[in-house]
Amino acid sequence: MNKLLTLYLFLTAAPLLKAQQDFKADFDFLWNEIDKNYAYFDRQGTDWDAVKAHYRPLTDTVSQPYYYTLFLEAVLRELGDPHTHLLINTDLSQRLLPSGTDLKVAVGGSGIVVLETRQNSKASSLVFRGDIIRTINGTPAVEAAKKYLGLFVSDKTRDLQLYNAANVLMAGDYRKPRIIEVQRDGETIQIDLGVCEFPKNESGLLSHEILNDNIGYIRVENSLGNTDLIKVFDDALDELMGTKALILDLRNTPSGGDSNVGMPILGRFTAEPKPYQTHYRVSEDKRWTEVVEPRGKTYDKPVYVLVNYWTGSMGEGMTIGLDAFGNNTVIGTSMAGLLGANYSINLPNSNYGLNITFERLYHVDGTPREDYLPGVMLSTQELLTTDDAWLTKALALINK
Repeated sequence: MNKLLTLYLFLTAAPLLKAQQDFKADFDFLWNEIDKNYAYFDRQGTDWDAVKAHYRPLTDTVSQPYYYTLFLEAVLRELGDPHTHLLINTDLSQRLLPSGTDLKVAVGGSGIVVLETRQNSKASSLVFRGDIIRTINGTPAVEAAKKYLGLFVSDKTRDLQLYNAANVLMAGDYRKPRIIEVQRDGETIQIDLGVCEFPKNESGLLSHEILNDNIGYIRVENSLGNTDLIKVFDDALDELMGTKALILDLRNTPSGGDSNVGMPILGRFTAEPKPYQTHYRVSEDKRWTEVVEPRGKTYDKPVYVLVNYWTGSMGEGMTIGLDAFGNNTVIGTSMAGLLGANYSINLPNSNYGLNITFERLYHVDGTPREDYLPGVMLSTQELLTTDDAWLTKALALINK
């Protein structure tokens, strides 16, 4: 009987032991890959050695892929970098920034302050700039945000990391509705934001039209990773070549994209080769500047670029490139501020995909891309009193 029990225990424990060994091996692979290649340790202030010392032993406590996913997400939150993330999630995973959120917030005083809401989202009709979120799902908002703050963050970067943690919190997960208490004009209001929905795109890869006074307008619809966009953009721009100015709306590009899409589009706005952004690969101490080659017929009238928090990654790259070209005006609010360029690998045992930020990116004037601000920043008054402050400002500047 004892032999049978021993055999049973061995047979049932063996798969668990194998899973834990695989999880530990994948953790080691992830930690080493980031240790060798991650580009922003100094900016983020993460003690990566302390992360290993704390989390590696905990792999022995994880037995299921579901919980291992959540475990690795906690490890990666130590970096506070939405551009370094798993390519897999659970229903309890926090949604990715900025593509998975409908709010941009910051920590202020005893609450979380709303800075911006996503166009056409449910939140945009319920929450407004300046609202102070006091609680979320019954927990004080700032306290709840600290759950998503790394354990091994430098005091010097704590505020930066808390800003990211607050936005991670407000994005929510894929399952639980977000019930918030908001202070507005001296009143406390309870609001059910629900689960953040990924906005439906009913305009294809882009939309375009000629506005009053012969002004061209193109809005890219979160499609900078789709190579089909190049021809669609060419066709749209060709229709607008006779306009006196162009408004290029990049406010719905949160998922970023591919330079093989962005650079050909930029090529329509220069008649000669021009630099558009500088790379620095930390692991190799290698720096270089990408150059955009002219392509097709050049649109040589003034271009006004509209940006906001949902202008992400490749959208940010296109923005700083157009700014570097010289005859274009960037209008809006601060962009997503996603760090650098990333690459994808797979963990050897779980086969989980992982994106790692491995190159720093800069405007050609030396400004880190994540620190770039529009030349024309919208004021709080403009954002509060105008239905579409971005478009209104662009039209006013064009017709001045």
